Amino acid sequence: MNSLYSEKEKADIDRMRECIQEMRAAGELLLPQPSDEDYDLQVRYTNFAEGRLIAVILESIDRQYVSGFQMQGAMCEKLYHELKVFKGIDPADCVEGNPILDEYLEALVKAGYLQE
Repeated sequence: MNSLYSEKEKADIDRMRECIQEMRAAGELLLPQPSDEDYDLQVRYTNFAEGRLIAVILESIDRQYVSGFQMQGAMCEKLYHELKVFKGIDPADCVEGNPILDEYLEALVKAGYLQE
């Protein structure tokens, strides 16, 4: 996971961890207990907030190609751009000046497949 996050994202995650620790120390946030009804959900949200968990949901309208995706958890631009590349674009959108093509080309650059 560490190799996915940029230095800024790592710093944001560190600040979130510190905030969570401070809130726990002040009694404003309790540690989840296995006996809690929503224990799994609490642990999952803590893992999201602390950058230990990213959930990726892929969508396919035709069950053949990825038509969309969602990410849950800490922001990870590297993974986001990889998913944009993985999703691809419709060949009909491959027209110079089309914003969809421009976004896709940007994702290819940011994911490391093309150089500017």
